[in-house]
Amino acid sequence: MGDNKLNYFYDNNFIVCLETTKEVKDKLIRKVLKNIHNSFLFRFISFFRTNKVINTKIFSSFEDKIFEVLKYHRLLPKSNKLL
Repeated sequence: MGDNKLNYFYDNNFIVCLETTKEVKDKLIRKVLKNIHNSFLFRFISFFRTNKVINTKIFSSFEDKIFEVLKYHRLLPKSNKLL
C-alpha cells in the first residue's frame, strides 16, 4: 500500500472505508465518505428498522450509487470498476 491510504467514516450503524492515493485531499475524502454513508442510510434504513434477517443481495444495487458518487467527485479508479 505504498502510495495508498485507507479512509474511514463511521457511526453507530456501519463503517464506510475508501482506499485512495495519498494525493487526494482529506477534506474531499471526508465529504465523499459522508455522501456514501448518507446515501446508504437513505436507501436501506427501512430494512434495518425491521429487525428481521436481511438478504444481503439487496445491497448489490448500491454499487451503482457508489460509482455515481465517485464519478461526481472525480475519484474513480483507473479501471472504472469497483472492487
